Amino acid sequence: MDDDKAKRLNQFAQHFFRTRLSSATNVFVVPRIPRRKLARARRRFIDPQDGDVVLVLYDDTVFGSAKSGFAITDKALVYNLPLSATETSKIKSAFKLEDIQTIDFDKHFLTCDVIVNGRQLFNATSLSRKDAMALQRFFDHMLANDLDVPSDEVAPATANDRRQISREFLLDLATTCNADVGHMHELDYLPSVLRLGEHPVALTRAELRSRTWLVTVTDARVILLEAKLTGALREQVIARLDRVEDVTADAERRSITMTLDDRRVHLSDIQDDAFEPFWSRLQTTLQAHRDRNIPYR
Repeated sequence: MDDDKAKRLNQFAQHFFRTRLSSATNVFVVPRIPRRKLARARRRFIDPQDGDVVLVLYDDTVFGSAKSGFAITDKALVYNLPLSATETSKIKSAFKLEDIQTIDFDKHFLTCDVIVNGRQLFNATSLSRKDAMALQRFFDHMLANDLDVPSDEVAPATANDRRQISREFLLDLATTCNADVGHMHELDYLPSVLRLGEHPVALTRAELRSRTWLVTVTDARVILLEAKLTGALREQVIARLDRVEDVTADAERRSITMTLDDRRVHLSDIQDDAFEPFWSRLQTTLQAHRDRNIPYR
Protein backbone atom coordinates (compact mmCIF):
# COMPACT_ATOMS: atom_id res chain seq x y z
CA MET A 1 0.00 0.00 0.00
CA ASP A 2 1.44 3.39 -0.98
CA ASP A 3 1.85 6.22 1.53
CA ASP A 4 -1.08 8.21 0.14
CA LYS A 5 -3.54 5.34 0.48
CA ALA A 6 -2.19 4.50 3.96
CA LYS A 7 -2.85 8.11 5.03
CA ARG A 8 -6.37 8.00 3.56
CA LEU A 9 -7.04 4.69 5.34
CA ASN A 10 -5.90 6.20 8.63
CA GLN A 11 -8.18 9.24 8.24
CA PHE A 12 -11.10 7.09 7.11
CA ALA A 13 -10.72 4.69 10.07
CA GLN A 14 -10.85 7.58 12.54
CA HIS A 15 -13.99 8.97 10.90
CA PHE A 16 -15.73 5.67 10.21
CA PHE A 17 -15.56 4.08 13.66
CA ARG A 18 -16.44 7.27 15.55
CA THR A 19 -20.09 6.29 16.09
CA ARG A 20 -20.23 2.68 14.95
CA LEU A 21 -18.73 0.68 17.83
CA SER A 22 -20.67 -0.73 20.76
CA SER A 23 -20.54 1.09 24.10
CA ALA A 24 -18.74 -1.80 25.83
CA THR A 25 -16.35 -2.35 22.98
CA ASN A 26 -13.02 -4.15 23.11
CA VAL A 27 -12.15 -2.65 19.72
CA PHE A 28 -9.91 0.43 19.86
CA VAL A 29 -9.23 2.84 17.03
CA VAL A 30 -6.43 5.31 16.32
CA PRO A 31 -5.76 7.78 17.93
CA ARG A 32 -7.53 6.40 21.04
CA ILE A 33 -5.77 3.05 21.39
CA PRO A 34 -4.50 2.83 25.00
CA ARG A 35 -0.71 3.01 25.01
CA ARG A 36 -0.24 0.02 27.30
CA LYS A 37 -2.51 -2.19 25.21
CA LEU A 38 -0.73 -1.15 22.04
CA ALA A 39 2.68 -1.79 23.60
CA ARG A 40 1.67 -5.28 24.75
CA ALA A 41 0.15 -6.11 21.37
CA ARG A 42 3.34 -4.97 19.61
CA ARG A 43 5.43 -7.17 21.91
CA ARG A 44 3.17 -10.19 21.47
CA PHE A 45 2.04 -10.29 17.85
CA ILE A 46 2.57 -7.09 15.84
CA ASP A 47 6.02 -7.20 14.25
CA PRO A 48 7.75 -4.13 12.73
CA GLN A 49 7.32 -5.46 9.19
CA ASP A 50 3.54 -5.71 9.75
CA GLY A 51 3.12 -1.94 9.52
CA ASP A 52 4.15 1.31 11.13
CA VAL A 53 0.68 2.48 12.17
CA VAL A 54 -1.91 0.41 14.06
CA LEU A 55 -5.34 1.64 12.96
CA VAL A 56 -7.56 -0.79 14.88
CA LEU A 57 -6.80 -3.09 17.81
CA TYR A 58 -9.14 -5.84 19.05
CA ASP A 59 -8.37 -7.15 22.54
CA ASP A 60 -9.53 -10.76 22.94
CA THR A 61 -8.39 -11.17 26.53
CA VAL A 62 -10.66 -11.35 29.58
CA PHE A 63 -8.69 -8.88 31.70
CA GLY A 64 -7.71 -6.45 28.95
CA SER A 65 -4.04 -7.29 28.57
CA ALA A 66 -4.21 -7.26 24.73
CA LYS A 67 -1.77 -10.17 24.60
CA SER A 68 -4.08 -11.87 22.11
CA GLY A 69 -6.39 -10.39 19.53
CA PHE A 70 -6.05 -8.86 16.10
CA ALA A 71 -4.95 -5.55 14.65
CA ILE A 72 -5.43 -3.71 11.39
CA THR A 73 -2.28 -1.80 10.48
CA ASP A 74 -1.51 0.33 7.44
CA LYS A 75 -0.12 -2.82 5.80
CA ALA A 76 -1.74 -5.95 7.20
CA LEU A 77 -4.38 -7.76 9.22
CA VAL A 78 -2.32 -9.18 12.09
CA TYR A 79 -3.60 -11.72 14.61
CA ASN A 80 -2.76 -13.95 17.54
CA LEU A 81 -5.89 -16.06 17.91
CA PRO A 82 -7.11 -19.67 17.58
CA LEU A 83 -8.31 -20.92 14.22
CA SER A 84 -11.78 -21.78 15.53
CA ALA A 85 -13.92 -21.65 18.66
CA THR A 86 -13.03 -25.27 19.48
CA GLU A 87 -9.26 -24.73 19.25
CA THR A 88 -7.13 -23.71 22.23
CA SER A 89 -3.76 -23.09 20.59
CA LYS A 90 -3.30 -19.64 19.04
CA ILE A 91 -1.86 -18.81 15.65
CA LYS A 92 0.34 -15.74 15.29
CA SER A 93 0.37 -14.53 11.69
CA ALA A 94 -0.37 -11.64 9.34
CA PHE A 95 -2.24 -11.18 6.06
CA LYS A 96 -1.29 -8.24 3.81
CA LEU A 97 -4.16 -5.83 3.14
CA GLU A 98 -3.28 -5.69 -0.55
CA ASP A 99 -3.80 -9.47 -0.80
CA ILE A 100 -7.31 -9.40 0.69
CA GLN A 101 -9.94 -9.90 -2.02
CA THR A 102 -12.89 -10.85 0.20
CA ILE A 103 -13.37 -10.86 3.95
CA ASP A 104 -16.30 -12.02 6.10
CA PHE A 105 -16.90 -11.44 9.79
CA ASP A 106 -19.22 -14.41 10.30
CA LYS A 107 -20.88 -13.77 13.65
CA HIS A 108 -22.28 -16.72 15.61
CA PHE A 109 -24.09 -16.67 18.94
CA LEU A 110 -20.97 -16.12 21.03
CA THR A 111 -18.01 -16.09 18.66
CA CYS A 112 -17.03 -14.67 15.28
CA ASP A 113 -15.15 -16.44 12.49
CA VAL A 114 -13.01 -14.22 10.28
CA ILE A 115 -12.74 -15.61 6.75
CA VAL A 116 -10.37 -14.10 4.18
CA ASN A 117 -10.43 -15.07 0.50
CA GLY A 118 -12.64 -18.03 1.38
CA ARG A 119 -10.28 -19.38 4.06
CA GLN A 120 -10.86 -19.13 7.80
CA LEU A 121 -7.99 -17.26 9.46
CA PHE A 122 -9.06 -17.05 13.08
CA ASN A 123 -11.91 -16.90 15.60
CA ALA A 124 -12.62 -13.88 17.79
CA THR A 125 -14.31 -15.15 20.92
CA SER A 126 -15.74 -11.89 22.31
CA LEU A 127 -16.37 -9.66 19.29
CA SER A 128 -19.87 -8.19 19.55
CA ARG A 129 -22.34 -8.34 16.67
CA LYS A 130 -22.33 -4.54 16.30
CA ASP A 131 -18.53 -4.36 16.20
CA ALA A 132 -18.35 -7.28 13.73
CA MET A 133 -20.75 -5.44 11.43
CA ALA A 134 -18.72 -2.24 11.74
CA LEU A 135 -15.49 -4.05 10.87
CA GLN A 136 -17.22 -5.76 7.94
CA ARG A 137 -18.39 -2.42 6.57
CA PHE A 138 -14.93 -0.88 7.09
CA PHE A 139 -13.29 -3.59 5.00
CA ASP A 140 -16.01 -3.32 2.36
CA HIS A 141 -15.17 0.37 2.00
CA MET A 142 -11.45 -0.43 1.86
CA LEU A 143 -11.87 -3.12 -0.81
CA ALA A 144 -14.02 -0.74 -2.87
CA ASN A 145 -11.35 1.98 -2.42
CA ASP A 146 -14.11 4.17 -0.98
CA LEU A 147 -11.93 5.94 1.58
CA ASP A 148 -12.92 9.57 1.18
CA VAL A 149 -13.93 11.17 4.45
CA PRO A 150 -17.27 12.89 3.85
CA SER A 151 -18.14 16.20 5.41
CA ASP A 152 -20.22 16.42 8.60
CA GLU A 153 -23.52 16.62 6.79
CA VAL A 154 -23.07 13.13 5.37
CA ALA A 155 -22.65 11.35 8.67
CA PRO A 156 -24.81 8.24 9.19
CA ALA A 157 -28.49 9.09 9.33
CA THR A 158 -29.93 10.02 12.71
CA ALA A 159 -32.93 8.28 14.25
CA ASN A 160 -35.22 11.01 12.92
CA ASP A 161 -33.88 10.61 9.39
CA ARG A 162 -34.34 6.83 9.60
CA ARG A 163 -37.97 7.23 10.59
CA GLN A 164 -38.50 9.46 7.57
CA ILE A 165 -37.11 6.72 5.31
CA SER A 166 -39.51 4.11 6.63
CA ARG A 167 -40.13 0.54 5.57
CA GLU A 168 -43.44 1.72 4.09
CA PHE A 169 -41.58 4.21 1.88
CA LEU A 170 -39.17 1.48 0.74
CA LEU A 171 -42.04 -0.93 0.03
CA ASP A 172 -43.76 1.77 -2.05
CA LEU A 173 -40.52 2.34 -3.93
CA ALA A 174 -40.16 -1.41 -4.50
CA THR A 175 -43.72 -1.50 -5.88
CA THR A 176 -42.97 1.25 -8.41
CA CYS A 177 -39.88 -0.73 -9.46
CA ASN A 178 -41.85 -4.02 -9.67
CA ALA A 179 -39.34 -5.44 -7.19
CA ASP A 180 -40.44 -8.34 -4.99
CA VAL A 181 -38.23 -7.56 -1.99
CA GLY A 182 -40.76 -7.15 0.84
CA HIS A 183 -39.73 -10.48 2.38
CA MET A 184 -36.02 -9.61 2.44
CA HIS A 185 -34.56 -8.87 5.88
CA GLU A 186 -32.07 -6.54 4.21
CA LEU A 187 -34.88 -4.02 3.74
CA ASP A 188 -35.00 -3.48 7.51
CA TYR A 189 -31.28 -2.67 7.61
CA LEU A 190 -31.27 -0.26 4.67
CA PRO A 191 -32.38 2.94 6.52
CA SER A 192 -29.51 2.60 9.01
CA VAL A 193 -26.99 2.32 6.16
CA LEU A 194 -28.12 5.45 4.34
CA ARG A 195 -26.30 8.71 4.99
CA LEU A 196 -27.97 11.93 5.99
CA GLY A 197 -29.76 13.38 2.96
CA GLU A 198 -29.21 10.24 0.85
CA HIS A 199 -32.36 9.01 -0.90
CA PRO A 200 -33.08 5.64 -2.54
CA VAL A 201 -34.39 5.84 -6.11
CA ALA A 202 -34.48 2.17 -7.19
CA LEU A 203 -34.54 -1.29 -5.60
CA THR A 204 -34.23 -4.84 -6.88
CA ARG A 205 -32.90 -8.29 -6.05
CA ALA A 206 -29.88 -9.59 -7.96
CA GLU A 207 -27.03 -12.07 -7.91
CA LEU A 208 -23.36 -11.21 -7.38
CA ARG A 209 -20.72 -13.92 -7.01
CA SER A 210 -23.49 -16.55 -6.69
CA ARG A 211 -25.11 -14.78 -3.72
CA THR A 212 -28.41 -12.93 -3.55
CA TRP A 213 -28.33 -9.26 -2.61
CA LEU A 214 -30.73 -6.38 -2.14
CA VAL A 215 -29.44 -3.81 -4.64
CA THR A 216 -30.28 -0.17 -3.98
CA VAL A 217 -29.51 2.82 -6.17
CA THR A 218 -29.49 6.11 -4.26
CA ASP A 219 -28.73 9.62 -5.44
CA ALA A 220 -25.11 9.08 -4.33
CA ARG A 221 -24.23 5.36 -4.33
CA VAL A 222 -25.05 1.83 -5.40
CA ILE A 223 -25.39 -0.31 -2.24
CA LEU A 224 -25.60 -4.08 -1.87
CA LEU A 225 -26.92 -5.67 1.32
CA GLU A 226 -27.02 -9.32 2.30
CA ALA A 227 -28.36 -10.74 5.57
CA LYS A 228 -26.84 -14.02 6.66
CA LEU A 229 -28.70 -16.89 8.29
CA THR A 230 -27.03 -15.97 11.58
CA GLY A 231 -28.72 -12.56 11.44
CA ALA A 232 -25.50 -10.68 10.74
CA LEU A 233 -25.54 -8.18 7.91
CA ARG A 234 -22.95 -8.04 5.18
CA GLU A 235 -22.89 -4.67 3.47
CA GLN A 236 -20.85 -3.83 0.42
CA VAL A 237 -20.88 -0.39 -1.12
CA ILE A 238 -20.27 -1.27 -4.73
CA ALA A 239 -19.78 2.20 -6.15
CA ARG A 240 -20.11 5.88 -5.64
CA LEU A 241 -21.96 7.26 -8.62
CA ASP A 242 -19.11 9.61 -9.48
CA ARG A 243 -16.83 6.57 -9.95
CA VAL A 244 -19.06 4.75 -12.42
CA GLU A 245 -17.39 5.24 -15.80
CA ASP A 246 -19.80 3.15 -17.85
CA VAL A 247 -22.80 0.89 -17.41
CA THR A 248 -24.24 -1.66 -19.85
CA ALA A 249 -27.21 -4.02 -19.72
CA ASP A 250 -28.23 -7.31 -21.27
CA ALA A 251 -32.02 -7.40 -21.12
CA GLU A 252 -32.24 -10.99 -22.32
CA ARG A 253 -30.00 -12.23 -19.52
CA ARG A 254 -31.29 -9.63 -17.04
CA SER A 255 -27.77 -8.49 -16.17
CA ILE A 256 -26.06 -5.15 -15.66
CA THR A 257 -22.32 -4.48 -15.77
CA MET A 258 -20.84 -1.38 -14.18
CA THR A 259 -17.34 -0.27 -15.15
CA LEU A 260 -15.69 1.55 -12.28
CA ASP A 261 -12.35 3.33 -12.17
CA ASP A 262 -10.63 0.19 -10.86
CA ARG A 263 -12.79 -2.84 -11.76
CA ARG A 264 -16.04 -4.17 -13.19
CA VAL A 265 -19.09 -5.29 -11.23
CA HIS A 266 -21.51 -7.73 -12.85
CA LEU A 267 -25.04 -8.07 -11.46
CA SER A 268 -26.98 -11.04 -12.85
CA ASP A 269 -30.40 -12.66 -12.50
CA ILE A 270 -32.10 -9.35 -11.76
CA GLN A 271 -35.80 -9.92 -11.06
CA ASP A 272 -37.66 -10.24 -14.35
CA ASP A 273 -40.36 -7.59 -13.90
CA ALA A 274 -37.98 -5.28 -12.07
CA PHE A 275 -35.22 -5.25 -14.69
CA GLU A 276 -36.59 -2.51 -16.97
CA PRO A 277 -37.61 0.00 -14.25
CA PHE A 278 -34.38 -0.61 -12.31
CA TRP A 279 -32.22 -0.19 -15.42
CA SER A 280 -34.11 2.94 -16.46
CA ARG A 281 -33.76 4.58 -13.03
CA LEU A 282 -30.09 3.66 -12.78
CA GLN A 283 -29.40 5.31 -16.15
CA THR A 284 -31.45 8.39 -15.30
CA THR A 285 -29.77 8.83 -11.91
CA LEU A 286 -26.28 8.44 -13.37
CA GLN A 287 -27.03 10.93 -16.14
CA ALA A 288 -28.48 13.46 -13.70
CA HIS A 289 -25.43 13.03 -11.49
CA ARG A 290 -23.10 13.75 -14.42
CA ASP A 291 -25.13 16.65 -15.83
CA ARG A 292 -25.25 18.45 -12.49
CA ASN A 293 -21.65 17.52 -11.61
CA ILE A 294 -22.80 16.57 -8.12
CA PRO A 295 -19.93 16.24 -5.63
CA TYR A 296 -19.68 13.12 -3.48
CA ARG A 297 -22.18 13.45 -0.64
